[in-house]
Amino acid sequence: MYCAYLYAKENLRDKFKKIKKSGRFFKGLFLTLAILVNFLGVNIPPAHAVASWYSASWGYRTKLTIDHTKVPNTNQSYFPVLINRTDTNWKVTGSGGHVGQADGGDFVFTSSDGTTKLDHEIEKYVSTTGELIAWVEVPTVATATDTEIYLYYGNSGVADQWNINGTWNDGGSANYQGVWHLPDGTTLSVADSTSNNSSGSNTSVTATSGVIGGAGSFNGSSATVDVTPSSGLAFSGSGSITLETWLNTNSLAVAQVPISKMHSTNDQVAYAVYVDTNGTILFQTTTGGSSGGQVWSTSSTGLISTSTNYHVVITYTWGTGSSIKCYINGVPVSGSWTVGTGNVTFTNSSLHPFLGRLNHASFPRWFNGKLDEMRVSNTTRSADWVATEYNNQSSPSTFYTAASEEAITVPDAPTSLNATVGNTQVSLSWTAPANDGGLSLTDYVVDYKLASEPTTWSTFADG
Repeated sequence: MYCAYLYAKENLRDKFKKIKKSGRFFKGLFLTLAILVNFLGVNIPPAHAVASWYSASWGYRTKLTIDHTKVPNTNQSYFPVLINRTDTNWKVTGSGGHVGQADGGDFVFTSSDGTTKLDHEIEKYVSTTGELIAWVEVPTVATATDTEIYLYYGNSGVADQWNINGTWNDGGSANYQGVWHLPDGTTLSVADSTSNNSSGSNTSVTATSGVIGGAGSFNGSSATVDVTPSSGLAFSGSGSITLETWLNTNSLAVAQVPISKMHSTNDQVAYAVYVDTNGTILFQTTTGGSSGGQVWSTSSTGLISTSTNYHVVITYTWGTGSSIKCYINGVPVSGSWTVGTGNVTFTNSSLHPFLGRLNHASFPRWFNGKLDEMRVSNTTRSADWVATEYNNQSSPSTFYTAASEEAITVPDAPTSLNATVGNTQVSLSWTAPANDGGLSLTDYVVDYKLASEPTTWSTFADG
């Protein structure tokens, strides 16, 4: 709030007994009225528009603008946007930044209006450096125009603001059935971020660096994550599925499986994704019996090389073999059913999913390398969705830009001030400022001084 005054000259009247106010009143921050009244006119700073402020309890915000050219062809609804950035302003206050809590609990994301809160999950926050890896569910990520969101911070006393499950519920559709970030790079977590809570039991998987914060390191002989089964991961009948992961293999000496769901003693395979020795990607499913395997393979070999990061996505609808799609680094790749036609439905829903192996006693197909950001959905994600994911995750610094930090500010002064001088009073009227400082206004404060008391300022009491 800046200091402002009403000054009445001696030749207006010998003394003001009363000052009347008129104008609009708004809810929110108090505004001190800045005016100078004399016979020559009024001196008031110009007003300008600004997005509303989420709450006065948050002192700072940063606007993030998503580049529409990174969102091909179609808008994406309730899209989990990756924010992966280190910003000195995002350090905790004790380290010279403006974040109020060491775990980033005061971070709030909003839509472009500055007030509509968005669900988010923090995957990693380093309070001493300002490194933030977060996922934000944005209702619409547009392809024709840039999408703006805000990140607020600077509230040391508020409860944690994240909503992990809400970030992965597709705006209520709940298509995500499992999301395993395998995050951090220091302490490996195999927790599921969806409301299914299909967290895993870790055997010998260790934390390592990854594409997004961290990854799981699988040793190719014993390392695996046994995922707690849930109804969302059952996929019995003729439903649809999307399987996705970042992978980086150390070797192509044997075929290996990053994700699968299979019976432990026979050939019942709900789904399995393979990296084959010739660098192809395979997908396998069966009818649920002890035989009848159906295998789809990419047409080209050499699509996967060692020691290289790849974003691999498979989408499929049971009962329709032609529905299968495979994407590598956001680009669709062709293939065909080499065994069977894929026109099958799966009937056994009680099997455990596994990360890093095939759940088969004789042929476990252990994965040897890194796996990161693994997801299962009960819908077929579109080609545009997958391409947008890759653009965001492979290069977050070009997917969005961060504006200069904003601090909560005072409003501009009102405009169009009119003063009507009477015998014992002055009546004032004005237009409310276009820039309310981010919060709506509840009142105006009029300061004045009397000609007989030229050094004493008083505030008009309006009750």
